[in-house]
Amino acid sequence: MPQTRNLRLSADFFIDADGSMDIHHDGKTYRLVRPLKHDQWAAVALMECEGPPGPLRHVLKISRCNGRFEQLLAPIMNYVSRREYDIYKVCDGIQGVPPLGARVGKNAFLHEYVEGDTLDRRDDVLPEFFDQLEDILHRVHERGVAYVDMAKRENIIVGDDGRPYLIDFQISFMRRSGPFSWLRSALVWTFQREDRYHLVKHRDRMLRRTIPGYRQQYQEHRTLLTRIHCLLIRRPYLAVKRIFVPKHGDTTVYR
Repeated sequence: MPQTRNLRLSADFFIDADGSMDIHHDGKTYRLVRPLKHDQWAAVALMECEGPPGPLRHVLKISRCNGRFEQLLAPIMNYVSRREYDIYKVCDGIQGVPPLGARVGKNAFLHEYVEGDTLDRRDDVLPEFFDQLEDILHRVHERGVAYVDMAKRENIIVGDDGRPYLIDFQISFMRRSGPFSWLRSALVWTFQREDRYHLVKHRDRMLRRTIPGYRQQYQEHRTLLTRIHCLLIRRPYLAVKRIFVPKHGDTTVYR
């Protein structure tokens, strides 16, 4: 259970001193099992509610800015939460994307919890795991969505069933009709290429440990955008982020 300084997940969500947090929504009561993670932009908690045939587990995803600018940026984070929920709805029904639940308040929503572990904590997945992950990504792309955050292995769940699952669509990007729709489509196409590059990179780096003589291919898929991001975007982003969040204090993961 978190220390006292971590009991406040956002302005609207608190963990009581006894370690409990109950959320009442649509006639159901969701009770805190444990916090899962919090960083500068979100807090994630494992919740449980009663239902047939027994207790059902959900993830509560809360979008907020953790730090001195929380109140100032609250309207933006509320929008971010609604936007992520809309993208989950577009991808709902894809095997490998957790089924979506309800929106809770202005800046949170629920989706089903996947029993398993994150890919960054595993080194024993089979080659077909990445074929299945490629199929999930392909189906997400078919619905006009670019995942964008594929570089992070902690966003890929290895389920207890051995299958892959994608979580966290907070910075994903999708096509929309309206003004400049052509530009959005071009950006989606560009980001989808990056998704495929990072998938190949994860596959190569993990399978080379277990398959003798495995030929890596991710360098062949490396794009100009990847090189620009590494050189010109990531470092300025980290510098700006430190204005909002102290170094070494932006991410806590509860196992």
